[in-house]
Amino acid sequence: MALASYFIDTRGKKAENGENKLIFNTPYHQSEKPVREERDAVGHAVRAVYLYTGMAMAAKETDDKSLLEACEKMWDSITSKRMYLTGGIGSSASAGEAFTMDYDLPNDTAYNETCASIGLIFFAEAMLKITNDAKYADIMELALYNNVLAGIQRDGKRFLYTNPLEVDPEYAKKLPELEHVYARRPKWHGCACCPPNAARLIASLNRYAWREEDDVFYSDLFIGGEYKPNEYTMITTETDYPYNGAVKYTVYADKPVTIAVRKPARSRCVTVKVNGKPYVYKLYNGYAVIENLNNKDIVAVDIDITPHRVYSNTRVHANEGKCAFMAGPVVYCFEDCDNGDLNNFWAAQEGEIVSVSVSDNIIGDVNILKIPAYKIEQTGGLYSFETPKKEKAELTAVPYYAWGNREEGKMKVWIAEK
Repeated sequence: MALASYFIDTRGKKAENGENKLIFNTPYHQSEKPVREERDAVGHAVRAVYLYTGMAMAAKETDDKSLLEACEKMWDSITSKRMYLTGGIGSSASAGEAFTMDYDLPNDTAYNETCASIGLIFFAEAMLKITNDAKYADIMELALYNNVLAGIQRDGKRFLYTNPLEVDPEYAKKLPELEHVYARRPKWHGCACCPPNAARLIASLNRYAWREEDDVFYSDLFIGGEYKPNEYTMITTETDYPYNGAVKYTVYADKPVTIAVRKPARSRCVTVKVNGKPYVYKLYNGYAVIENLNNKDIVAVDIDITPHRVYSNTRVHANEGKCAFMAGPVVYCFEDCDNGDLNNFWAAQEGEIVSVSVSDNIIGDVNILKIPAYKIEQTGGLYSFETPKKEKAELTAVPYYAWGNREEGKMKVWIAEK
């Protein structure tokens, strides 16, 4: 603990003569200034969130308020100005797998290393243990179901190091600025940090799903299984989340217990029933608190996962005039193999988005979205003085994590909307 605190407190400090003795005294290495003086998340994205995780853990152990404040500034910098919709971070390859500037979130050149989102989950968990604020679990869930899972092919044999939000295979193979972008997951990587990092995260999901604070059992991730915090208590979870918002908890305990179920900020409503009867819960830091549960009590939680459109801040130039789609924590994307050439489509501004359950032997049992759209008739020339002709059509969207498992083709998360 003392050594960790020393590293954190010494980082970025200059010697008495004003010189910085560190070899790597740059923003890229998060060492240009002391961590408490930083205002924005900078530099190599993976190293950044590993550092911030250590800072948060040290802040909890030492009750260091100034260090916690520094962590909160870094969290706000990332999640409000420098994070992709998928929970991906590190927008630039040319800058070295790094953060760049506020709202600089290009889709086709995005780096979004799988390890960076795993590190963001580490950071979120550490902050969650200090604050009990559900906003950290919301981002933990977002990164897990999207950027992290997208890094793994469904058969577990291929992996993505980077996770862009738009891919055109022809451009990716020929343009030097896209040399880090893959239209198919490679079998391996020269720097193979992501596959084992993803494996250890998935193998330890239990620690992210549940935790205990002050005799309250917090359900942070909705994952089926048995939670045994002590020899007297067990809580089972049954759910088809994220494709179904119903989550059922059964309590087995020798004395009354309290559970706190996260109410996702992106869900319009969360309802709770205990033993079949509506339960009016207390809301604490984004959690529905359900008290005095006894042996064999059943808690039924229904989380709204209605599909909806998403729009980005207008300062994100890459997304001007575009929208994306989510249902629950799952971000969706479009692929050529479902729709034909994606360059020929606009999403319609209005109309019902329909969620359909499908069983696919390649991408698995998923919900796909059917989205009102327009098909555009190309003019043929580079430019035209006439408004493009359009006809009503329908787009099919699949979960972002499932892209790239089938035929090679274009992929887009953000699509033009008219």
